Amino acid sequence: MNARWFATVLSAGLSLFLASCDVFSPGAHRIKPEWEGDGHYRVPPIVVGSLVIALGIDGLVTARQRLNGRVAWTRQLAGPGFTRALLYKDGVLLVPGVLLYALEPSSGNVSWVHSGRGEAAGVFEPTISGDTVFVAGYSGHEATALDLRTGRPYWSTLLGKLVYTPTITERLAVYPIRSLTEVSELVALDRTTGAIQWRVALPDSAGRAGGTQYAGVQVGDRLVFGTHVAEAMAVRLADGAVLWKRSTGTSQRGGGYRTRPASIGGGVVLWRGDGLLENFDPATGETLWATQVGALTLGNPRRCGEHLCMSSGKGWIVSSRGAVLWEGGGPDDGNIFFLSDVATSDDGWWYAGVSYNDKRTLLIGFRPSVAVGATQ
Repeated sequence: MNARWFATVLSAGLSLFLASCDVFSPGAHRIKPEWEGDGHYRVPPIVVGSLVIALGIDGLVTARQRLNGRVAWTRQLAGPGFTRALLYKDGVLLVPGVLLYALEPSSGNVSWVHSGRGEAAGVFEPTISGDTVFVAGYSGHEATALDLRTGRPYWSTLLGKLVYTPTITERLAVYPIRSLTEVSELVALDRTTGAIQWRVALPDSAGRAGGTQYAGVQVGDRLVFGTHVAEAMAVRLADGAVLWKRSTGTSQRGGGYRTRPASIGGGVVLWRGDGLLENFDPATGETLWATQVGALTLGNPRRCGEHLCMSSGKGWIVSSRGAVLWEGGGPDDGNIFFLSDVATSDDGWWYAGVSYNDKRTLLIGFRPSVAVGATQ
């Protein structure tokens, strides 16, 4: 056998093998679903033990065996409203929407329902801390604390503006509040009584384009967050004083911060609307690293073990140092497009709502070639 011919064949075979093993390639990778389930899912699913639970746009909650996709139970709720996330803690699954539902994750049975002020308050994305649910109501303009087990209100404070997702500290519940006509603010409430402790106006924040939807990440004595007008900021928890502020982009070009921040690598990561992922030093506001991840931000960066997992049409895994370790989906990958953020598990599975170019919408379970931990 000709040695040169043999070497050529061996090289070609090795190239095909490496191309099929996306662990060796730094570029886009194929997504190969292990299973698919019918439904239209834009809210991130959530992993609870052996189940993955997802909320469809029609208000149907479906729990599936996460390794094979078989349906364990379904529960039809009144409707998802403006739901952005499912939450779970200590045997209670929270489904925010027009109403706030608490379900038993093993059966889907409803444990309690919170209707809010005027029975039409609606809920964006609550926060659970300890045995308390801190609710953000978007039409009732109130912040509320509920008992996680029973749904019984501890307190409710009327704030007069649209109320968004709070950050809970040892003493405070800090809520972003926004208005179409007035200045947007952060307001800190006593987490036990709901009494207002301080409030601080956010710069250039009046109107639809201003303010923030997330109160940020706590790092020591401060909260770090980003605003819709592309400013990264830190405020002091003791009194709301602005400790630093960095203008990093142009909101008119899609450069504002509209997603939940995440902490990783000693910094706080913000994903700008134009796809720039930035890690800020919480002490000084200096940029530790910046990585372009996509061209348009639709999802949230989420901690998955030691990495960040995120999706916006495509999916990505980014290391704590800002290196893209894996990417998949999009027009180069069978036209699989992510409709939701991903949920991940300790054994390397990913779950997300996706669509295909033939208009099918599905929940899928798959395993990318880069191992990650559970979504935090």
